[in-house]
Amino acid sequence: HRELDGEEHHQTAAALSDLALVLLPRGALEEAEQRSARGVELCLETLGASHHLTLGMRRSHTLILQQSGRSAAAAAILAEVLAGHRSLYGDDHEETRTTLAAYARLLWSMKRFAEAEPVLKETQERMRRALGDLHPEALAFAHLYGNVLLK
Repeated sequence: HRELDGEEHHQTAAALSDLALVLLPRGALEEAEQRSARGVELCLETLGASHHLTLGMRRSHTLILQQSGRSAAAAAILAEVLAGHRSLYGDDHEETRTTLAAYARLLWSMKRFAEAEPVLKETQERMRRALGDLHPEALAFAHLYGNVLLK
């Protein structure tokens, strides 16, 4: 994409982000983080912080941050991405639910239960309404929410 679109094009950013996600399972964590961060930076520069591609790339970048042990940084970014998805799509859109679910899971995994409780409650309610009471995702978040209430 660099040769076709140039270094400063959002397609180049997307290619960097995709490459980072391929490198991650291969154990090239440092290179994956660098490429992903560059892709996010390019998207921010070319498309802006509220563009759907930028938001999606930032959410993907948090996966790499979590793998590198930087969960607190990932949580901060997910909170921003969630606010962006809410603003762009509204509360009930699939992108918003996906980011909400990622944020809830991350807070839970970090044992930040007080913060996780309202996020998990909202997530399980939105999943249940969108997918049905017996959908595996709705049930999984109902389970997590129940567990956080016991903490």
